[in-house]
Amino acid sequence: MVRAMYQLGLRRFEAYELRWDRYDERAKTYTVEGKGGKVETLPVVEEMAEWFAKLPRLGRYMCPRNNHDSIHGEKYTDHVVKQAAAAMGFTDWNHHRLRASLATNLLNKGIPLVQVSAIMRHSSPSTTALFYYEQDIKNMRSAMEKPKPEPDPEPVANVQTLKVLVG
Repeated sequence: MVRAMYQLGLRRFEAYELRWDRYDERAKTYTVEGKGGKVETLPVVEEMAEWFAKLPRLGRYMCPRNNHDSIHGEKYTDHVVKQAAAAMGFTDWNHHRLRASLATNLLNKGIPLVQVSAIMRHSSPSTTALFYYEQDIKNMRSAMEKPKPEPDPEPVANVQTLKVLVG
């Protein structure tokens, strides 16, 4: 569930409702019913597809409760996220931090803000920039430093061509 929240950028309620009938294994997509009942199709990266393939198909839900036909609730999901974060050495983490981490990682890889906003399913890129991009000193410093210009290559080939034409 935590992996899906991060890899797919799922909101908490979307994660605990992960269902097999919304996953298209061949197309590697997952259809989610998001905020306001809006239905959207998300791409599933290879790592997530491999994880889905390992899950047992015991019922409708990918991460079911013990009876295999009902979903976990918010408290369980929050507990799982905090437990996983603590195991990785993070404190004071929640489901929003997972979404923010995905957005930050994508933006740091150079993915355009508009595209990251679409992946996060935000109505506006400004939402992604304002609430989901975790800026750090290292990234700010590298953005502020001027890139060193490349020296112009020596025009050796042009000089030789010119001598042939003139000579």
